[in-house]
Amino acid sequence: MPDYVTLAEFESYVAAEMGATDDAHRASALAAAEAAVNQYCQRTFAVVAANAPPTARTFVPDGTPVLRIHDARAVTAVSIDGTALSATDYQLEPTTVSLTGRSEPYCQIRRLYVPWLVITPGYASVSVTARWGWAAVPAEVVEATKILGKDILQQRRTIGNMAQAGDFGGRVTMNTYVRQLLAPLRRAESWGIA
Repeated sequence: MPDYVTLAEFESYVAAEMGATDDAHRASALAAAEAAVNQYCQRTFAVVAANAPPTARTFVPDGTPVLRIHDARAVTAVSIDGTALSATDYQLEPTTVSLTGRSEPYCQIRRLYVPWLVITPGYASVSVTARWGWAAVPAEVVEATKILGKDILQQRRTIGNMAQAGDFGGRVTMNTYVRQLLAPLRRAESWGIA
């Protein structure tokens, strides 16, 4: 079930131009759009309540001072191979709100004074207990999901990457506006530089 845009919101968004499509097609297009947004950004934008119980996840350190983690609204504990770290031993990042004023979740932990030790290469020795997710789905994600979902529905009218437009057809290209909306929200891993 889609999390970023409700089916009713999406139906309202596409109804005027798309005409009648059945619920299954709209739901499928919306789910595919949400999955594509997550894949492109290399993260999910799942919302977690401020009072949700924290859960532990493990991560593999690489010997550098920075450990990339999943998006976390709040981090309650960090340990290495079962030994708890003091909050003065690390820094959660980003440390401030974004330049646009949006409060973003923590996506990395910087170890102060020493790097994250690699006990055994490939071994997930760092445990992070947190409330995993976002406080709210960013407006850019909501709009990009709608646009992409609509594009996916419109692809049903294409044959071999050619739109059915008159006798000669027309080229279908990737929506650059969706990429522009999502670019600031992409994780470093999606660029291949993490």
